[in-house]
Amino acid sequence: MRCIAPSGTELARIDRAQYNSPAMTDQTNASRNVASLAIVFEGGLIVLALAIAWWSGRPPLPGVEWTWRAWPAGVAALSWGLVATVPMLLGLVVLDRHPVGPFAQLQRLVEYRLAPLFAGMTVLEMAAISLAAGFGEEMLFRGLLQVAVRDWVGAPHGVWSGLVIAALAFGACHWVTRTYAVLAALMGLYFGILLIATDNLLTPIVAHALYDFFALLYLVRWKHREPEPKACEDTQPEDDVPDD
Repeated sequence: MRCIAPSGTELARIDRAQYNSPAMTDQTNASRNVASLAIVFEGGLIVLALAIAWWSGRPPLPGVEWTWRAWPAGVAALSWGLVATVPMLLGLVVLDRHPVGPFAQLQRLVEYRLAPLFAGMTVLEMAAISLAAGFGEEMLFRGLLQVAVRDWVGAPHGVWSGLVIAALAFGACHWVTRTYAVLAALMGLYFGILLIATDNLLTPIVAHALYDFFALLYLVRWKHREPEPKACEDTQPEDDVPDD
């Protein structure tokens, strides 16, 4: 059994050939379609959240005030969102560089199945998807579900009940694999804690949107992705080839 890894020169030649091939054009078109669908879907979550907020009489963006007097609080919430992005990005890089256990399988799934879907997108398209996801998902899960459960349960357990239920729902709605869903639920807990700590939905919105954006850039643009490994083929060693 013999597996021969391509050299660096061969990889560069493969990359150039793929970039100029019709397949790359098809991939770009496919990524543009995925971008359009993602923006429509995430934008639809914003519309859904606004509709539920209107129907229930709840504010769609708890803690966010659009007045001049509230701008210091808005700047503070924005700043905390920027700071809160850093630990998540560090966690992404660590898990990607040192995958262990189920994270190794998840890394392969992301690298060879999910990341290629975004490979042909522009940075602007990635930013639009991330911004829409930050607003739509946080408005639904934290701004509406978490706060509604908190108010329904009441003190003293309402705050933590809302946090856990919203995080579990967030993880379930991101069920690609079990590991991916668990990580999403943990991130849901993190975003929920940000809302509790700041009492302003702008903080988890900013953290969520920035994380999605930089995670896409890292996985699609900045990270060198090796060709997907193929199964080794059984080959007879040259020394064992019988002479005629």
